[in-house]
Amino acid sequence: MTNLSSLSKVQYINIASLITVTIILILEFVNNGFQWFILLGVFNFILGWGLFVNIRWAKKSINKVAAVIESAKRGELELRITNIEDKAEMFELSWNLNNLLDQLEIFMREIKAGVEHASTNLYYRRVLNKGLTGAFAYN
Repeated sequence: MTNLSSLSKVQYINIASLITVTIILILEFVNNGFQWFILLGVFNFILGWGLFVNIRWAKKSINKVAAVIESAKRGELELRITNIEDKAEMFELSWNLNNLLDQLEIFMREIKAGVEHASTNLYYRRVLNKGLTGAFAYN
């Protein structure tokens, strides 16, 4: 379990908690019949299930981001994160990564076009920086 990610560890602990609560609820119901405090256990189970679903979703989103970064590391700048469901932190992270890759891809294409023209003694091709921001727009 030491080689697992933090989210994986939390997820496995959550699964163990869900199984434990389920077993206890079933045993309590079989042994003592229905009692109102069992509803607290059911509520706890629902909270645990919500945690499980959200951790699973977060892992999926993080894996998407990691795949796009891995692709960019290999020089493949076309891959983007799509179908971003969250409107909070993961949305912002995904949107910013996509924007960074857009800027980098445009910048690299403009530099490549300028170098290709210069290599054929055509020096009139200027780098177009329209749509680029920050250091990417440097003239």
